[in-house]
Amino acid sequence: MAEPASAPLEAERDRLLTALRHLRRSQRELAEALRDAPDDADFKDAISENEQVIAKYVKTVAELNAAIGKAGGKVVLEVLGAADAERGAAAGADAAGADPAGDG
Repeated sequence: MAEPASAPLEAERDRLLTALRHLRRSQRELAEALRDAPDDADFKDAISENEQVIAKYVKTVAELNAAIGKAGGKVVLEVLGAADAERGAAAGADAAGADPAGDG
């Protein structure tokens, strides 16, 4: 049986979701370390950099989900946090050319 057209997209999305889980864990650990060393510039920089990467990955996951949905594949949003899912849905709708509410 041939591989579904969405399979490479799903693999990339799944890779990014795994990376997001690791980044979020890292953020929790960095935040905890920052509480113990509130003036540590390295911790602050790492948290800021991670936030930027997380936002980028969430947007990319949403775009991949839009493409996967168009290809008939399985869209996965439950792994994203509530705020991420909202941003991701909006980004995915933008990528798909529709509005986030699904009204058009």
